[in-house]
Amino acid sequence: MNKLDIFIQNYLVSSRTPELNNFFYFVTSFFDVSFLFFLLTMLVIYFVHQIRGRNYSIFFLSNIFITMGLVYVLKEVFDTSRPVDALTYAFGASFPSYHATMSTVFFISLYFTFKDKIGGFYKKALYFFSFIIVFLVAFSRIYLGVHWLSDVVLGVVLGVIISCLSVRLFKKYRYIL
Repeated sequence: MNKLDIFIQNYLVSSRTPELNNFFYFVTSFFDVSFLFFLLTMLVIYFVHQIRGRNYSIFFLSNIFITMGLVYVLKEVFDTSRPVDALTYAFGASFPSYHATMSTVFFISLYFTFKDKIGGFYKKALYFFSFIIVFLVAFSRIYLGVHWLSDVVLGVVLGVIISCLSVRLFKKYRYIL
């Protein structure tokens, strides 16, 4: 962590309200390692399989599992401490943010999967919706005090890198799945 991390954390701690607390608890809950995330992922994979087929559902699911494993390994390697004034419990090390990385991979994968099937307004709406949700999930982790700004920024960057690599591999090898 650095001075900017500490400054942002202190500012957000002083700006908390019960309404924002409840809102950000809700936002972050969708990407917890929980039954809700499992259910959301299985529902999306079902729709991906129905609309785009087996290869895209394998693409989507493999991105989720690869991200889970990679974030776990990176947390063990870096072993960064969390902020001390959290509003909710978070286990393990702080860096990188699982929620920021996972939501980025989830929504980039979703966008990639459906961008060729939709056009115009709906394509832009999916892009905008995805961007807003990733931002809100990442920000919720800082607001709730379980991550530093650098954890979520680098988590989003990691999510973009994972997604870009997986899209390249998928485009190259999708016909052999």
